[in-house]
Amino acid sequence: MNASTTPWRFNADLRIDKTFEIGRYLQLSFYVRVLNLFNTRQVENVYPYSGSAQTDGMIGDSYRNRSWLDYVGEEGIGIYNAINTTNGQSYWDLTGNELYRSPRQIFFGVKVEY
Repeated sequence: MNASTTPWRFNADLRIDKTFEIGRYLQLSFYVRVLNLFNTRQVENVYPYSGSAQTDGMIGDSYRNRSWLDYVGEEGIGIYNAINTTNGQSYWDLTGNELYRSPRQIFFGVKVEY
């Protein structure tokens, strides 16, 4: 607990809107909202054992994986890395949280006011 840190984060969002008046009582507002404008991959959490978001430390620790490595072989390591390290599935299973923040999201909308 409280032994690992994450790197600093830079976040840029964007919102553009334009309002048109139609008649005396009607306004239409069109907008575009972009979250994570530059689509940066930002670390949100880290694996508790390794203190990193890139690896959970299982493959590199010969004490933890000795018998498991003999059982699964080289093919098993590739599968393990694809599921647990690349996609963060083991972290999700343990904590229910993501390792990285959300990628770019774009929203379009129209707001009507009387």
